[in-house]
Amino acid sequence: MYNFGKIDNAFHELMIESLLRKNNSKRKIFTEYLKSLKSNKVLNVQYHVYRNIENINQTDSFKANELVKANISILREYKKEEILQENNKLIKLLGEKYKNKLELSYNKDLMNLHEKIANTISLNNIPQNTNLITEGILNITECIKNKSVLTECSCQDTVIEDEEKVLIPTKILADVAILKFNEEYQDLSEDQRNTLRLMVSGNEEEKKNLQQNITNECIQLIDTKYNNSNTIEEKEVLLKTKNKLMNTKYNPNSYLDEMVKIITLRGDLLS
Repeated sequence: MYNFGKIDNAFHELMIESLLRKNNSKRKIFTEYLKSLKSNKVLNVQYHVYRNIENINQTDSFKANELVKANISILREYKKEEILQENNKLIKLLGEKYKNKLELSYNKDLMNLHEKIANTISLNNIPQNTNLITEGILNITECIKNKSVLTECSCQDTVIEDEEKVLIPTKILADVAILKFNEEYQDLSEDQRNTLRLMVSGNEEEKKNLQQNITNECIQLIDTKYNNSNTIEEKEVLLKTKNKLMNTKYNPNSYLDEMVKIITLRGDLLS
């Protein structure tokens, strides 16, 4: 059984690859994943419970344990079979082509935390399991006190959907990106490498400048296409796109999402 943490990480992997390789098929799969998180109550609750627990930053053991207990109790309202059924829909969405992403390793302590959460919520609500459930909650509490887990997860999240916020820890995306640099993407141009480095690890000023520079490039490309266009419909679309770009402001909470959109637009305009 693949727990939700592993499944979520697999889709993060696809998102980074779609950005690096301008792979539309992977981008579409990731978009469908976000739609599933928004529309499916079980998946939505899982996502937020996992994130809530990851982001607990409480030095008081009693309070930390109470926070874990409260979150676990929310997920335990759903039957194990119901959770497995919805998670399997996500695995099916990955398809045979990308199912191997579920086997990828990520932060060891984070993987351990996800496994403990999954094990605890899978226990049936029967008197015989009371001690096991209590022990599972205590184990999760001990796990989140591990500094390496907090370092990975308590960073500022990135908003991927505007209508209903779906949050992804930026640090996870950065880890995946760095892994790709080291193992698979040595053929990227230096400009592409620098762009991605700034996106995931640049300071605020660097990120602002990067967004503005690429936005300006898109606007110039739109102006060129507008001048060369022979149809009113195309010109209207170009003007609307330009207007939207000019009104886009830097927002640290939605930075990665906006950058993915702008870089994708630049690629479309150049094609």
